[in-house]
Amino acid sequence: MPQKNNEKKDESPVKAVAYINVYTPESIEVRGIKLKAYVLNDKESAIKEITAPSVLDIVSKAREILKKHLSGELKNLSGGLITVDISGKGFSFYYGEYIGEERNKELLFPRPAKLVKIGYYVNENGEMKRKLAKKSFDKEYYVYEGEIQFPQGIEGIVLATEYGSRSIFRSGTGNEVARSNKEQQN
Repeated sequence: MPQKNNEKKDESPVKAVAYINVYTPESIEVRGIKLKAYVLNDKESAIKEITAPSVLDIVSKAREILKKHLSGELKNLSGGLITVDISGKGFSFYYGEYIGEERNKELLFPRPAKLVKIGYYVNENGEMKRKLAKKSFDKEYYVYEGEIQFPQGIEGIVLATEYGSRSIFRSGTGNEVARSNKEQQN
């Protein structure tokens, strides 16, 4: 039944849970492959319940959460990363920011993802062969953006994460460091 102009619509508030994760940068070296990864900073991470009149207001609150954390003690974790993963009934979204001014050059994975194993490609008699470099780590590492250094003889690497795998190959320039297409043009 259509509502009349003077009747108020009975709207219940929207509820969501926000998972706030703070990551600090750390370098990994496996079989000569060097890459920048992140470690989850449990001390700074948190879970918050959010209630607001609409999903749009939930998004605004997520941005406020990030701003509050970035203006507090986190500003000393330069090069780190903070993310807010928010979900509620019928919706979910993800938002993140760097801590400080540092920006990385190469996208290793579309969002921070726990690294499960690292593989690599070598050229054996004109055929690319995939090999396993490491399948377990002493702590949980997350990959997102960073820089990769390839040792001599390795043509590409495979980053297997909790969200899937990504292969990244040496740039065609002979440089030991992987570069994005945009950077190669400069």
